[in-house]
This record gives sequence, C-alpha cells and structure tokens, in this order.
Amino acid sequence: MLHLTKIISFVLAFTFTALAVIHFYWACGGQWGLHAVIPTNLSGTKMLNPGTLITLGVGLSLLLVAGLYGAVSKEFKWGVLTRIKAISYGIVPLVFLLRAVGDFKYVGFFKVVNTTEFAFWDSVFFTPLCVLISLLGFLLLRLSAAGFSSKNIL
Repeated sequence: MLHLTKIISFVLAFTFTALAVIHFYWACGGQWGLHAVIPTNLSGTKMLNPGTLITLGVGLSLLLVAGLYGAVSKEFKWGVLTRIKAISYGIVPLVFLLRAVGDFKYVGFFKVVNTTEFAFWDSVFFTPLCVLISLLGFLLLRLSAAGFSSKNIL
C-alpha cells in the first residue's frame, strides 16, 4: 500500500535529484538549456554569472535535499538527524515559496522584466515548479506533523 507521505516525498526526492543532475551537467561544461535559466536584463546582459564551483554547490545542495525527502519515503535509508530533518522540512518549502514570489524585477510572479527568454521560462516553468515544490513540501510537513504517515490512500 502506498502512503500519501511516501508519494509526496518520492516526488520531491525525484524532482530534486533531477535538478541536481542538471546542475552537475552544467558544472561539467554542458550547455543544454543554460541560455534560458539565467535571468537577463532587457539588453540581454546576464544578471548572474555562476561559475563551476557555485553550480556544483547548488547541485550538491539539491542532492542533499533529495536525500532528505528520500529518507521520508524510505527509498533512501540515510540516517538523518530528526531535528535537522524537521527544520529542513519547514525551510525548503519556504525557500521555494520565496523564489516563486521573486525579487520583483527579474524572477517570480511579480517580475517586471518579462520579455526575455528567461522571463518566459520563469513564467511557464520555473516559478510554477517552485510553487509545486513549496506546496508539496508544506503538505508533507503538515501530514508528518499530524501523524498521517500511516494513512493509506491506495
């Protein structure tokens, strides 16, 4: 039987693993999609220029979060400390909610620069993904706090 918390945590672990793999690909010099994931101003100047180490660090962070959520689904049996896990379950969705709101200029729902290629993909994919991650993360947090981990949905 599948449990709702296991399904949500598996989806989150899979999503974060996929995002980590993409960042590792970029850190190793891959170019696919790179032109569309960095915010630019109206003249096309990149607003960020992350180097290899930063990109690798983001990939490792995403992989760590994947492991954290994977530990809930018991797909990954990592010995994560309960306190760190509990704090992280609140912080991760909050970070992605803040990312969805954005900086009020280049990223998020309230961006004003919205005619660039990044702005298009941010509106169509990146920000909605951040909202989904945030909603699933907060739902998992709520279900875990309420003790629903043993409730079957299938």
